[in-house]
Amino acid sequence: MTSPQSQASDRATLLVAFMWGAYFLNYCDRQAVFAMFPVLKTDLAMSDQQLGLTGSIFLWVYGLGCPIAGQIADKYSKRILVVLSLVIWSVVTLATGWATSAMVLLLLRAAMGVSESLYMPAAIALTSNAHPPEKRSRAVSILTTAQIVGTIAGAWFGGWMANQGMWREAFLVLGGLGLLYAVPY
Repeated sequence: MTSPQSQASDRATLLVAFMWGAYFLNYCDRQAVFAMFPVLKTDLAMSDQQLGLTGSIFLWVYGLGCPIAGQIADKYSKRILVVLSLVIWSVVTLATGWATSAMVLLLLRAAMGVSESLYMPAAIALTSNAHPPEKRSRAVSILTTAQIVGTIAGAWFGGWMANQGMWREAFLVLGGLGLLYAVPY
């Protein structure tokens, strides 16, 4: 028979594993676009300024959204916020595959900033709350490795797909993976 401490530890480990996968997708989705700039410049007739704005509009909205998202996470269910964020950013990622102009892409990047900003405060709080004080730092540090791995994987995947002439499909794949990942939760 397993002890309550062992069960809590197992749940905390599973929570970090789920959060890690979602955080990985979060960073894949946000980074893939940067490796696609040469193709986007041609396919969507984007100027260099619009390409630059593609990254900065996301970061501005994300940066402004995180403190608000933290307040929301303190007030409402963190678990629901994590899953809702995952679903919304996955839908935005899917929609990015159907972008028809620079303006549409920029609006979707802003929406991505809002939806992804909801994830991090709730995910870190859930992870911290699930672990005793002596294990919190390790749990959060494991969770945040998904940022690095997702950045690398997203940039590689986005570049590879763009090189194959399939930048739109890259967003459909990434968005679809996010929605599938959210289903069990």
